[in-house]
Amino acid sequence: MKDQWIGANSSEVLPHFPPQLIVGKQLEDDREVYADDQHELVKVQIFELDCEYAYSAPTGLFNLQLPHVEARSLYNQS
Repeated sequence: MKDQWIGANSSEVLPHFPPQLIVGKQLEDDREVYADDQHELVKVQIFELDCEYAYSAPTGLFNLQLPHVEARSLYNQS
């Protein structure tokens, strides 16, 4: 994990374990792995997705793993 997580080597990153994941773009089409439509009012479908991911590295102001996202301020917190 130390080779893949920028937070392992940075004193700026807020400590948390296990590290949270940031899910990125979907790489392939989704695959339906389960479907159940036996009930007349409910249809259940479960899909499997292949996506890019990265371990989150939050500093409190911004995320080192997302350098393109602006720093957090009092006006853009949600």
